[in-house]
Amino acid sequence: MVSFKVNDIEYNIISLTSVEIGNNINYSGSSDITIPSSVNDPNDGKNYKVINVSVNAFYKNIVLTNIDLSNCIYLTSLESGCFSKCINLTTIFFPLLCKRLIQTLFLLVLV
Repeated sequence: MVSFKVNDIEYNIISLTSVEIGNNINYSGSSDITIPSSVNDPNDGKNYKVINVSVNAFYKNIVLTNIDLSNCIYLTSLESGCFSKCINLTTIFFPLLCKRLIQTLFLLVLV
């Protein structure tokens, strides 16, 4: 899968016009993240719509405290466990319309 980073966030290209937020388990940037509705690939400048947050995208990330997805007007799904076990995550802003929310989005299992 082809991917690129914008502002330390990894995006996976999933079609000619769209990306998903990819594997950011080791993300160590700002604790407050705002995800835009679209991003430009720094390699070729092509613009892609952000439509998905992938499975376990930020799994066990301890840096994140706030994430703002409210501008993601093309967002159609938040996959299983995308914010699971993010123990410092206190606030998430969602877009008004999100077609599919996976039930296990915030699954917290203490072992």
